[in-house]
Amino acid sequence: MKLYQTYLSPFPTRVRLMLYAKGIDAEIVMPHGFHGDTTPKGEYEDVNPMGRVPTLVLDDGTSLPESEVICEYLEDAYPDPPLHPADPADKARMRLLSRISDTYLVMAMVPLFSIMEMPPGDWPQDKIRNALAEIATSLGYLEEFIGEDGYAVGESLTQADGALIGCPFSSTDTAARCGAEDEEILGSHCLGLDRRSTHQRNPGSPARLDGTRLNPIPVSLVSG
Repeated sequence: MKLYQTYLSPFPTRVRLMLYAKGIDAEIVMPHGFHGDTTPKGEYEDVNPMGRVPTLVLDDGTSLPESEVICEYLEDAYPDPPLHPADPADKARMRLLSRISDTYLVMAMVPLFSIMEMPPGDWPQDKIRNALAEIATSLGYLEEFIGEDGYAVGESLTQADGALIGCPFSSTDTAARCGAEDEEILGSHCLGLDRRSTHQRNPGSPARLDGTRLNPIPVSLVSG
């Protein structure tokens, strides 16, 4: 079994978590053509015609792209230990957290990815502020549904924890690279250990960019 992935993309994180938690051996392969590497993707597009990471290649040569699809396969093929909650409502909330991360939070980051390819002196500050506000809103959605017992859902590790490790960490790192102040955007808690938002804990200290006050980003979803 091979996992084609990069460490800078947030999506393979949830797959690695599943592999590690279930004790599944997989060769980690770092394909060319990602994150500034101008080498053509070449053979990797034979593995995954979409040309994105991650892709899991099974022992029989079957290729499975898309992180959530891979995680669902791993849960079905290797059910012990289970990383899906037994309760149907908790299982739905696990999938909801992943969907929010992928649909809302990642899409909120897309404008910043494009901006970061420009010379810093050309960065459009209004677009950065708008994107940071969208990131804050998306993290707030996660804040509403994250568990209260130290994990994304319930009292044990689930597939959703991998999604919350990857996307929120990536979003806050990207925000900091675009000018948001680390101490005001990056909190000291993650995975629901502290559900209070920045606004609830310290309403006078929202994130700033060039002196402009921005909407607060909940801190219980990001790392310290």
